[in-house]
Amino acid sequence: MAQKSDISGNFWRELKRRRVIHVITVYAAIAFVILQLIDIVSRPLNLPDWTEAFMIVLLCVGFIIAVFLSWVYDITPTGVKKTKPASAVKHPDQITTTASTGWKVATYISGAVIIAFVTLNFISKRNLNAKLEKSIAVLPFLNESPVDSNKYFINGIMEEVLSNLQKIKDIRVVSRTSTDQYQRLDRPSIPEIAKNLDVSYIVEGSGQKVGNKFRLRVQLIRGKGKEAHLWANSYEQELMETSDLFSLQAQIAQAIAAELKATITPEEKQLIENKSTISLTALDFYQKGRDEHKKYLQEDFNYKLLDNAVAYYKLALKSDSTFAQAYLGLAKARSNYYWRDIGTKWKFSEDEMKLVKDSIMSLVDKALYYNKNLEEAYLWRGLASENKDVAIKEFRKALEINPNYSDAYDAISNVFLEFKRESIEGIKYKLKAIELEKGPNLAQLLAGLGSWYEVLGFNENAIDIYNQLLPLTNDTLQYYKSMSGPYYGQRNWEESIRWAKKILVKDPNHLWAHAQLANIYLYLGNDDSSSYHIERFIEISENRLDYLLWGVIPWEIFILFKHGDKEQASAILEPATDVLLNMIKSGLSSDYYQLAQLFLLKGEQEKAIEYLKKNDFMTFNNRWYIENMEINPIYKNIRSDERFQKILNSMKSNWQKEHEKVRVWLEENNLLKI
Repeated sequence: MAQKSDISGNFWRELKRRRVIHVITVYAAIAFVILQLIDIVSRPLNLPDWTEAFMIVLLCVGFIIAVFLSWVYDITPTGVKKTKPASAVKHPDQITTTASTGWKVATYISGAVIIAFVTLNFISKRNLNAKLEKSIAVLPFLNESPVDSNKYFINGIMEEVLSNLQKIKDIRVVSRTSTDQYQRLDRPSIPEIAKNLDVSYIVEGSGQKVGNKFRLRVQLIRGKGKEAHLWANSYEQELMETSDLFSLQAQIAQAIAAELKATITPEEKQLIENKSTISLTALDFYQKGRDEHKKYLQEDFNYKLLDNAVAYYKLALKSDSTFAQAYLGLAKARSNYYWRDIGTKWKFSEDEMKLVKDSIMSLVDKALYYNKNLEEAYLWRGLASENKDVAIKEFRKALEINPNYSDAYDAISNVFLEFKRESIEGIKYKLKAIELEKGPNLAQLLAGLGSWYEVLGFNENAIDIYNQLLPLTNDTLQYYKSMSGPYYGQRNWEESIRWAKKILVKDPNHLWAHAQLANIYLYLGNDDSSSYHIERFIEISENRLDYLLWGVIPWEIFILFKHGDKEQASAILEPATDVLLNMIKSGLSSDYYQLAQLFLLKGEQEKAIEYLKKNDFMTFNNRWYIENMEINPIYKNIRSDERFQKILNSMKSNWQKEHEKVRVWLEENNLLKI
C-alpha cells in the first residue's frame, strides 16, 4: 500500500516538474473561453448546429497533443528543449527557473478565468432559463367529437385555459391570435412552433363531446431544446353544472403553472377560479355566439355570422340575465354594426351618434356590474373615454387582471404616442405588446411602430422595421406602401412616387396608392395627375366614408373649385363637413386638420384657425401635419396669417423637442439605426 502511494506521489511530482498540470490548466481556460465565444456568436452569425460539437472534438484532440508535448518538451529561457528524465535532475522538486514562474502566473490567471466564466455562465443561463421556463403558448385544442358542431365547446375550453394562464403575472403567455394559425391538423412540429412564437413551452389538447359527456386530454411540452412531454392529464366527466367545467379549467391552468414553478398570488388564484355563469344553457349559447363572432372577424366581415352571434348572446342572457360576457359580446357586435352603417351613410345626427355610443357603453358597464374582472370591458371603457388620463387608468385596470394583454399594452402605447407627448413611454408599451403578439396581429403592431418612427423622424428605424415585416407577411404590396413613407417624410417625392407606383403595377385598384399619389401630385401642383388618382380612388372605393378617412375629399373639392365646378364641389363639401364634425364630437375622430381644410374650402378662415388652434391641446404634432400645413396649396390663402404661423411654429418646436428626447433614448438603448 505504501509502495502504491509512493508511486502515485512520484508520478504527481513528475507531472508538476514537467509542468503538465500548468499546461492542462491554461489549456482548459483557453478552451473554455473559445466555447463561450462560440456560444455567444453562433446565433448572430447563423453558425451551423454542428459547430459547437465539432469544436469540442477538435479541442479534445488538441488536449491530448498538448499533454503529450508538455510531457516531452519544456520551455526554458534559452528555448524549447526536451525534458530531462527525473534521474538526470539533481533536485527535481525545486523548480526555480524564470519559465516556471511564468507558468505559475499563467496557471493562476487561467484558474481565475475559468471561475469567472463558470460564474457568469451560471448566472446568465439561470436568468435565461428563468425567462424561458415561464414563456408559453396554448395551441387550439383539436376537436375529436363525432360531429364538427361541437368544435365551439372544445375551443371554449382552450380559450378559458389560455385566459386563466394569462392572469398569472409570473408567466409570459402569447396571445390567442398568435396561436390561431395552428388550428389545422397538419401544423408544424412543436419545436418549430415554439421557435416561431418565441416560447419555451407549448400546451396542446384534444377533446370530444357527446351530449353532456366530454373527454379531454391536455399536455405540456417543452418546445425549446430537446422536445419533452413534461405533464399530461386526461379528464372524463359529465357536465351537471357550470362549476364542474370552470373548476376543471382552473385546475388545468394551475397544474401547468405548478409545472413551470410559477408563483400564483392569492388574487390571481381568485381570478382563475371565478365562475362567470351558473347556467350551463347560457354558457353553451355564449360559446356558440363567441364562435360565430370570431368567424365574422376572420371571414371578411360576413354580417350573417354577426347576426348569428347576436342571436346566441341574447339567448344566453335569456337563460342568465347576469352573464357579463354575453353583455360584452353584444356591445362589441353593436360597435361592428355601427361602423358598417357609418360607412354607408353620409350623415349621422349628433343625437344618433350619441345614442349608439351610449348604448354600447351601457352594455359594457352592465357587463362590469355583474363581473368586475373582465379585462376586455376595461379596454373598451378606455377606448371610449375622451379623457386620456381616465383611458390610461382603464387600460391599466385591464392589465391588473391580465398582465399578458397585448391589446391593452398597445392601447396605452397609442395614448402616449398620440395625445400625451410621451413618445418614449409609447414606444416601450408598443414593444411590450409586440413581445406578447406573435400571430397575424404582430405585423400590424410592427407596422404601427414603424409608422411612429417615421412620425418622429427616424426613417432608418422605420425602414429596418419594414424590412422585418416582408418575410413575416410575404406581402410585397404592404412593403412597397411602407417604403414610400420614409421618402415622403424626407420630401423625396420621386422615390416616394416610385414605391407607390410599384403597388399599382401589381394592384391597379389599390386605394392607398391612389390616395398617396393624389396627395403628392397635389403638393407638386400637377392637377391632372392628382385628379386622375382621385377619380380612380372614388371609382374603386365602395365605402363613402373612405373619402374622409383617407383625406381624399379636401383634395377632390380643391381641384373641382380650381377648375370652376363650384356646384359639384359644394354638393360634396357640406355633407362631408357635417359628417366629420359629428365624428369629432362623438370621439370617433380627432382630425382637426382635415376639418380646417374643409372650412378653408368654404372660405371660412376664422373657423379654420379655430380648429387648427385645437391642436395646441393635442400632442399629435407629427411631421405629416407640419408638412401638410407648409406645402399643401389648400392653406395658401391663410399661410401669411400671424395666427397660422404661430400655430405652425409651435408644432415644429414641439416636434423637434420630442424628436431629440427619443433620439437620446434610442441611442442609450442601442435601438437607434443610422
